[in-house]
Amino acid sequence: CFLRLTRKGANIGMHYSLTGKPSSWRLVRAFAIENLPPTLMVGIHAQAPFTAGCSATFRSFELSPEPVLNLRSGL
Repeated sequence: CFLRLTRKGANIGMHYSLTGKPSSWRLVRAFAIENLPPTLMVGIHAQAPFTAGCSATFRSFELSPEPVLNLRSGL
């Protein structure tokens, strides 16, 4: 599974894809956060809220300064 977090101003979009190809991104959630500073710190995290624990393996992590044109589509 591929996960994407995008920012456009104060708006955040969360998307997932099973292939990672541009046409396959699906919106999970879009929301706004007031008073966001221009620069943020980001990281990755896994959780299992309905069980005693979990393990996760992350294969890669990328940051890109390229903006998205449409926050809802992630493109």
